[in-house]
Amino acid sequence: MSAVGWRGSSVAVVSAAMLAVTAGLGLARFGYALLIPDMRTALGVGYAEMGALASANFVGYVAAALVGGMLGTRFGVRRVLFAGLVIVTAATAGTGLATSIPVAAAYQVFAGIGGAVCAVSGIGLAASYVEPRWRGLATGVATGGNGLGLGLSGLVLPAVLATGPDGWRWGWALLGSLCALCGAYVAFVVRQEARSQHGGVASGGQRHRVFGSPLVWWLCAVYLLWGLGYQIFGTFFASLAIADGGWDQWTAGRLWALTGFASIGSCPLWGLVSDRLGRPPVLALLLTVQGVA
Repeated sequence: MSAVGWRGSSVAVVSAAMLAVTAGLGLARFGYALLIPDMRTALGVGYAEMGALASANFVGYVAAALVGGMLGTRFGVRRVLFAGLVIVTAATAGTGLATSIPVAAAYQVFAGIGGAVCAVSGIGLAASYVEPRWRGLATGVATGGNGLGLGLSGLVLPAVLATGPDGWRWGWALLGSLCALCGAYVAFVVRQEARSQHGGVASGGQRHRVFGSPLVWWLCAVYLLWGLGYQIFGTFFASLAIADGGWDQWTAGRLWALTGFASIGSCPLWGLVSDRLGRPPVLALLLTVQGVA
């Protein structure tokens, strides 16, 4: 299959999409969980303030996710994706410079904006470069970037945190640097405007059908409830493990890494299953499994 705007095979494009998700979600968003205990102590705040900081990221994410697809259609996926990577890299590294919660929250709003743009554009890019019958697999591989970010943060952040009281600041700097590396790979692969043989530019009528579809809003409600369940757990995972479970940073980090690396393979697996069995039954099964777990 040939397409304009990328180097190598479709594998290269899907891998670039995966690293975009790694930067936007796996590193910038979920690396935060391991930094909370030390960051909270250094800034002299409680869990409520740290939760508000996570909420700032969510606000930016939701705002950008609502318009991310339209921005890609209007300005081009490549431009929008690159902008998201620049924003998420700068905001993630900048959070480590914050001296107060309001300043950190401002950075996190932009991290959420950049993260949403990376996720929406990256996953959309992966889906557009394969035939429809393989879209579940392609988007599964791209979504696996989230797990890659979790795994990397779980392995490297405990060592950085062990360097001293300012370890959390260096942790944010490291996450920002890893985001920059992901962005460099994406820039190398997606060097021209991304255009696919399997997708097109949405017209105004098509957009109206999307926003007027009850199914879309039902899926939004499902995504909201799912997010409430796993985002709260993900945000305070390390804090609860350390404070209530008596674990050290290294043990919490290893379990965090295990969770992330396990999802790298499961995402494309379930995507492939959905290509064969259909999206609705597989989505229902996955939500049930995750709820039980």
